[in-house]
Amino acid sequence: MKRVRKRLAVALAAAAVAVSCLFATPVVAATGDPVYPESTGGGTVKENLFNTELYLGAWCEPKPTDTQIEKYKGCGFNVMYVGNAFDYNSSGIEYVIRQATKHDLAVVINIGGNRTSPSSLRMQSETNDLWQYGNVYGVNVCDEPLGDASPKDTPQVPASHKTGGLEHNTIYDYILNETNYILDKHADALCETVLAIGLEDGDFGYGSLEAYCEAVLSKLDAKDRVLAQDVYPYRVESGRPAPRQGLYLKKLVTQRQASDEYEVGKRMFYLQMEWDPVYRETISAQEMTYQLYTAMSFGINGFVGYKYSGYWNAFDATDICLRTYYGDTELMWYTQQALEEVKKIDHIYLQFADDWQGIMFFEGSENQSTVERANAGFKTGDTLSSYAGLKGLTATQDTLVGIMKDGEGRDGYMITNQSYSLDRKTDRVRAEFNNATRAMLLDRGEVRTVDLTNGVLEADIAPGQGLFVIPLA
Repeated sequence: MKRVRKRLAVALAAAAVAVSCLFATPVVAATGDPVYPESTGGGTVKENLFNTELYLGAWCEPKPTDTQIEKYKGCGFNVMYVGNAFDYNSSGIEYVIRQATKHDLAVVINIGGNRTSPSSLRMQSETNDLWQYGNVYGVNVCDEPLGDASPKDTPQVPASHKTGGLEHNTIYDYILNETNYILDKHADALCETVLAIGLEDGDFGYGSLEAYCEAVLSKLDAKDRVLAQDVYPYRVESGRPAPRQGLYLKKLVTQRQASDEYEVGKRMFYLQMEWDPVYRETISAQEMTYQLYTAMSFGINGFVGYKYSGYWNAFDATDICLRTYYGDTELMWYTQQALEEVKKIDHIYLQFADDWQGIMFFEGSENQSTVERANAGFKTGDTLSSYAGLKGLTATQDTLVGIMKDGEGRDGYMITNQSYSLDRKTDRVRAEFNNATRAMLLDRGEVRTVDLTNGVLEADIAPGQGLFVIPLA
């Protein structure tokens, strides 16, 4: 049955890619066209992250053998989160770090608990500096802190050996203290806290974004600021698919607005890589690329899969364990296809991601979706009503356009098909750009230049796909 399902999914993925064709004929690049040199790999993996390469990692690390780590890397990841799937002793975690370093992977130590009693690396750091064993890039300090930062009657984090003898009134005091402790020892460390951003009072994670920004980000140097969140689009309710694309996009725009307000350079988003009674199974590579290209519309420059190793398990915190679940699965193949695609163009995309101008949303003329639409969560001010470089756009399916600029002020547009993947609706897009005779296109991992007639580009964008367009005069 598993093999039949994989053959069917592969056939659907191939068909989806086949219809994502462009109507314009490729032309030779002209003198004066922008040149975005590919990453030569000259820097270390840690130096390249966020600069010339997307940050790509996943929770629940592979078994620490050469074969399994190389298989993990072969999926497209360049960062390995360590300490979540195994209980390591000191020599064990040293070995895993050395193994990851051997395969040129950056390492993030996953210490992040949540709510009121997170674990801590403090005592371990004092007696055993893990950085000396290889490519340690940073620490996941906390996963999904809850609540706001208003003073509490009693400390949420009592003093203990885990906190270095310090008590903390709120979880955000703890996060700031732990982050500063690590940065004092390792000035370039990435210190990540993953937020579950609740949008309405009573939602899981409500208040965490504002609290984290005010109590933590505002007190860190700009170079040390990281904003990461997890929200997953492919949900199941009452046994039926119930995608949350509206919530998904709303959380992305909220994160980007906060990132700009607080000058956050490392903007990370989590990829849905598991299924359980709450989330449904991923059935194509396009459902992975949907997450990637949609988030890239907001200038996201880091992705973390949740999670690599527990894919075939029923959701049970005591049962999801890499000791029995690692190896080849459909999801690994889908992930590899999706990450390989974006890695071919990330060196260009990253030249634009920091200077985000905003998003525009265009309702499809042939939209027939019976599920939540992707613009369902937007409020006044979330989207641009117009943009100088884009004269107009029509589309057959709901379409999101993320707009950003490179260092020379050149516009880039990430155009994504926002129809629901299971509907399998191709989006026929007609975009008209001002003062453009040609365009550089980043399409399914390929880069080419095409001529435009009167500034018009026409393209078919398959479900789950994105097309990055750089108009040229």
